[in-house]
Amino acid sequence: MSFIVWLIDWVILLVRGGSGNGRFQGPKLGGMRTPPLISSSKDVLDGIPPTDENRSLSGHILFRATSRLPTARRGWWKSKPDFGSFHGTTLFGNLVRILVLFHFPVTIFSCYQFTLGPDHASVPSVVLAALSFIFISVCLPVFLVYRLTTTSTNKLYDETRTLLALGPLYNHYRHGSQLFACLLFATNIAFGITIGCGQKSGTAQAIIILVVEVVSALVTSIWLPWGQGASMGLISFLFCVARIVIAVLLVILTPTVSCQHFVHRSMH
Repeated sequence: MSFIVWLIDWVILLVRGGSGNGRFQGPKLGGMRTPPLISSSKDVLDGIPPTDENRSLSGHILFRATSRLPTARRGWWKSKPDFGSFHGTTLFGNLVRILVLFHFPVTIFSCYQFTLGPDHASVPSVVLAALSFIFISVCLPVFLVYRLTTTSTNKLYDETRTLLALGPLYNHYRHGSQLFACLLFATNIAFGITIGCGQKSGTAQAIIILVVEVVSALVTSIWLPWGQGASMGLISFLFCVARIVIAVLLVILTPTVSCQHFVHRSMH
């Protein structure tokens, strides 16, 4: 749906004679910009200085009075899609949401294809799995984390288009913890490689899962963005303990289940 809306917006620009990547300039109402941070806001309480330095000049389109007149007219065949527009950043943000939701299963199935022999997996499926793991599981998260690292705090908190594009990675977290998404991607990659590539040994899978859960619990006990001011520290700790208990049960029960499965296959 976001792609359709963006495509309609781009087509309308072409019909009006503008280019998809043209810069539009128009009169502003007194240089209206993104509303500045006030001293009583949550950001200031979290330690952000109340300066409007590098303040965004490209806020939401509803707060700007622009006539969207193109600077120059040229043929539609010379136009390029404008992925930096308002609808383009919305489309990018929804793609980021899809990546966050499906990063874990894509990593699992990509790694699982590597372990299949030539009798069970074709060459195109293995190549597709390798490309999926390289680009979707590794390169895209690294690119998004790099974008977060190189984007100023004012833009992350004030600029509408930045919130729409990168907000799914940090919008639930407080100032100073924008890179907490690194823990999510790292955990997904660790679990995905373990579950996908370790199908022949359930015990090894359970042990690695236990180690990853313990490390994740230690990291979140030190670095938990939503723990302060929301009374979520204890709840998060209980969830970490529950996951560790489940991992311990996996280590204990996996040999028994594997043995019963081996006996069942032998009988058949």
